[in-house]
Amino acid sequence: MNSSKLTAIDDFKGINESFGHSGGDKALAKLADQLKKRVTTSYLARFSGAEFCSVISSKSLTENRSLLEEFKKEVSLLTLDYKDRELRFTVTVGGAEMGDKTTVKKWLTQADAAYQEALTKGGGGLVIHDS
Repeated sequence: MNSSKLTAIDDFKGINESFGHSGGDKALAKLADQLKKRVTTSYLARFSGAEFCSVISSKSLTENRSLLEEFKKEVSLLTLDYKDRELRFTVTVGGAEMGDKTTVKKWLTQADAAYQEALTKGGGGLVIHDS
């Protein structure tokens, strides 16, 4: 079973406006580091602006729900020192499991729909769609 996950920094535009694009880049780099350290993934890439897409093999996202909740909490507690200021951020996570007959396009569409649903709950959320 494969699962896809979209993880994005909440209010990334606000970070760029407050800390400049180099501050936003620092936040993206920190998020990428945390994803590599905490979430076992067979694929990790920046998907768009502040989004990262990862593919997790062998375990379903549903089984990893507690790990992802813990990951979100850990990220929210991170502090980056940037130009004598503290930069903090939260993330929103959307995920989808890939069934035997799911196309990659449908899989990513489901993960994005889960991400959008999590955003409607005010950001900082986690929603997983089963295929």
